[in-house]
Amino acid sequence: MTSGGDKSHEYWPRATRKPEQFVGGVCSSLAGLGLIAALGVAADAFPQELHPTGDHADPVPFLPGIVSSQAIEDGGTFSPDGNTFVFARRKGRWGSASDPAALFQTERTTDGWTQPERLSFSGRHDDGDPFFDPNGRQLFFTSLRPVNGEIRGAHDIWVVEWLHFGWGEPRHLGTVSSPGKEYSPVVTADGSLYFASDRNDGLGQGDLFVARRVGDEYGAPQNLGAVINSSKGEWNIFVPPDEAFLIFEASERATNRSPSGDLYISYPGSDGWGAPVPLTPVNTGASELNARLSPDGEHLYFARSITEPGGHRHASLFHVPASTVLPHLADAGRDRVVAVARSVHEIWIVEAGTWRPLRRVTVGHGPHEIAISSDGRFAYTANYGVFPEPHEPPIPSGSIIWLEEPSGTISEIDLTDYAKRRVITVPECRRNHGILASRDGSRLWTTCEDEGTVQEIDRNSGTVVRTWPTAAGSHSLAATADDSIVIAANTDAGSVSLIRRHDGRVDEVPTGRGAEGLAVAADGATVWVSNPQDGTISVVDLTESRVSHTFSSGGRFPVKLAFTPDGRAVWVVNTFSRSVAVFDANTHEILWTREFDTPPLGVLIPPDGEVALVTFPRRNELAVLNLATGEVLETVPGIIEADGLGWLSGKRPSDPEFPP
Repeated sequence: MTSGGDKSHEYWPRATRKPEQFVGGVCSSLAGLGLIAALGVAADAFPQELHPTGDHADPVPFLPGIVSSQAIEDGGTFSPDGNTFVFARRKGRWGSASDPAALFQTERTTDGWTQPERLSFSGRHDDGDPFFDPNGRQLFFTSLRPVNGEIRGAHDIWVVEWLHFGWGEPRHLGTVSSPGKEYSPVVTADGSLYFASDRNDGLGQGDLFVARRVGDEYGAPQNLGAVINSSKGEWNIFVPPDEAFLIFEASERATNRSPSGDLYISYPGSDGWGAPVPLTPVNTGASELNARLSPDGEHLYFARSITEPGGHRHASLFHVPASTVLPHLADAGRDRVVAVARSVHEIWIVEAGTWRPLRRVTVGHGPHEIAISSDGRFAYTANYGVFPEPHEPPIPSGSIIWLEEPSGTISEIDLTDYAKRRVITVPECRRNHGILASRDGSRLWTTCEDEGTVQEIDRNSGTVVRTWPTAAGSHSLAATADDSIVIAANTDAGSVSLIRRHDGRVDEVPTGRGAEGLAVAADGATVWVSNPQDGTISVVDLTESRVSHTFSSGGRFPVKLAFTPDGRAVWVVNTFSRSVAVFDANTHEILWTREFDTPPLGVLIPPDGEVALVTFPRRNELAVLNLATGEVLETVPGIIEADGLGWLSGKRPSDPEFPP
């Protein structure tokens, strides 16, 4: 489904079927969590052409020559036993006025899938969006057919029953209808009806709704709310029988790869549906829509618009292994990166290697930095309260509007289930920017910029156990590997404070104007400090509490820096010159510089030493760079004002191979 300039959703294909006989019962037609396997239906009950081998996310056309063709197929549904597939087909050109769609069916036999036949009740009117209910006894669909003899100007939801000898008479669901269009009906195990609509009481061009079952009827449709819906368009929903997640198509979002339709997934939380993440393994510059799961939950099916070499545009159905697409099926052993979206008060969890977003979690106001506990269980954000107004890229740097909200809190997020566990209030602390978690799991540290202090917090109780005086504008934090020295960069004072926890001493070392970025050498002997207003880097000797070297940052306004895992090089982010300069850690000479067309900000180099991760806030994205050249290898779009980064190892301390 699309909206905006591409009005293909107004000319939908609509579909049909003449089923033989259904396996009745408790299996969902699209059981997303392997329900059929759990009930004893073998995975090999489904044809080989539905299950391409290999762990990849390269979409494969679904039944080419039978279902996928040069016509437009943009929605389909399996019967619970997987032996019948009903889909919508129409002639014409995608994105323009086309012939009315009809519903077709194909049946699986011992000789393969049959050629499609049009359903007995379909073909005269524009029908589409078929969906079998979890028992396989009813087929929901949308249609432009007349209601009580009256011609309708918009698609409504209809339902037809399978009566063993054939289809019954389609019945109009008047209780969920509106003067607007209704799309993509989906029914769950408890009878709830999810659908999309552009009705007038929505939040945007199209919204997602649910109507709960009340006896034999449906209650008033409820909007799924602003977390899911937006001022743009949301369409084409899928929800498994247990409502464990929802997938939908959205148009015109900052995270879209297509200007029209991309697929998104959301999971329920304590406050309702969580923030959606894009299904990046399948989203492209074309339109993706109408996601469905195979009955065994192994494969994701969806429609995609296609432009042929001759210019003909149509849509066909594709499928991919679900594990390569759906976040809840991601390999728990993979490393992950956690990125801060400071302007929308979120963190994003992204799978390393595939670089697909797994979850988005709301935190406090305006976080800039993040800390990960040593056991990988929790993430912590210091909620700074100062952040740029949210925007869609590109935006000129001079156009940024800074906002301020309440600060002085720390959000704790459980990374095992992506839930926000608690908010820690830090007394006498405004604009807390830096955040650190101790290696032994007992302490948190956060900077208090207005007060010029660092608060040491008991992680279990959330209470302040000590206030360390630093200097004006205490901003960023770092620590030696044994946590014996905690280092605060003091932006206003142009210095660093060395908090020596073993004897309670705090040494202040002047470095340069605007001191901000910190990177501690692996041997714990020195810390590199960036001085943005001077355009310099200072190397501070931690034993002697003095600056041993100061040199040019290789650009303008160096804000953050990071050592490579081997300790031989240091990446320096020069925001104003839109570049990264890489230094030899011993000689302090520049090895190479990489320039970009937008300002970089955050930097993190994973322990495997193969790539570097850099955030680009003006473009709302995280970029994966080649560690040797700085070449952009991959991007993760939609992280609004992306800033600080954290690393979550796939191995845990309890694992035998966990690094010391």
